[in-house]
Amino acid sequence: MRVDSRELKRDIAVAVPACALGLAVMSDEALGVHLALLGCLYAATVLVMRRLGLNERNLHSLFLLTVAIRFGIVIFLHYSQIYPFGGERDDWFYHRIGVALAERFRQGNFWLGGLGEFPWYPVFLGGLYAVTVPEMLVGKATVVWLAGISAILLYSIMRALGGSEKRAFVVGFLGCNFYPSYVFYGSLLRKDTLVIPLALSGILIIVKLVAHFRWRMFFLFMVVSGLLMTLRIYAGFVLALALFLSWLLASWRSRPGQTIVYGLVMVLVWGCAAKVMGYGFMGIRATRKLLNPEFISHFRESQYSIGGSAAQVESDFSSPQGFVGYYSRSFVNVLLGPLPWQIRETTHLFSLLEVIPWYFCLFLIIRGAGRASVLKVSIPALIYGIGLIGCIALFSDNLGANTGLRMSAFLVLVCLVPFGLGRSTDVG
Repeated sequence: MRVDSRELKRDIAVAVPACALGLAVMSDEALGVHLALLGCLYAATVLVMRRLGLNERNLHSLFLLTVAIRFGIVIFLHYSQIYPFGGERDDWFYHRIGVALAERFRQGNFWLGGLGEFPWYPVFLGGLYAVTVPEMLVGKATVVWLAGISAILLYSIMRALGGSEKRAFVVGFLGCNFYPSYVFYGSLLRKDTLVIPLALSGILIIVKLVAHFRWRMFFLFMVVSGLLMTLRIYAGFVLALALFLSWLLASWRSRPGQTIVYGLVMVLVWGCAAKVMGYGFMGIRATRKLLNPEFISHFRESQYSIGGSAAQVESDFSSPQGFVGYYSRSFVNVLLGPLPWQIRETTHLFSLLEVIPWYFCLFLIIRGAGRASVLKVSIPALIYGIGLIGCIALFSDNLGANTGLRMSAFLVLVCLVPFGLGRSTDVG
């Protein structure tokens, strides 16, 4: 009896993962649930991509490779308990709250109080633990999946900017699998794993809105920016600013009347939404607090000017000259740091794997954005990237923390690197 080779390959493709899953479940329940959950998330994402018409082969290959690579990294870090850049406190902090909430949810108790202050990320973990098992490795299945989603979004941003499939694949693959800070921090239970795909989603929506405005896309942006604000408020504000300024700069000359009307409506709608969320109309109340000199000084000193990674740049609001001096040094630290002379511990040497390639990327970003034909499409990425770095410089004095806080800004800006490799016509 002749065996069809295609059927044999299909059976092997099903049998091998099934056997691996069975062995994992028998040896480690958490690993088994992790694999099962990751498999469901992967299959659901592929199905949604097909429904949305995202059928480019490079995109599906990118998603599969990213999930596979990040799965291996997560498993290694989890079982080895190696934390070369720190971050274990957030990892265990969110996990412990998630476990406590899961116990309440299973008893029908949805009260979130009594556990201190925390964002909604551990609430998400608590719900996941309640329907599966309260193991950290189970939560990290979503971390692997979110890295894959980020790769899809990077690819989509590149394509929306006019990049070719090949270059979009390279940007997505390198950005999500070889960016040291994202590879490490993005493998832990941290809210950054949600901040990054939300920020990338927002940039993708802005690029599409500027090219062709649709109200349903704008309301989707409202949801994305609102979720981002609840996780990192200033990132949500900068994302909204990127939309308003990009819309104004890109549309003013060609359609001034529509630009004014649509712009005013967008500002009013977003402003009212911010008030409903408790930030005041247009976020004025929250902004007033965030920009208060006493708050900034206290926040920097209590949250970031501690430990061996502190840059020891004190905030200075005593005079305009003092502010410019402190802020410019802090901005350089966020954009370029840690600089070689700021490395004081052996573990800090790992940061050179990130900052040295970043200097070359930054040169290409500036080179590409300097071209008139490129500047228009790069406006959303430039505003968000520079704006977020500027906010971090205001609040953070910690070189180690900066590497985690700036991840979404760097990933957005990296989308502009191909424009600096050659003529703009070579990008598409």
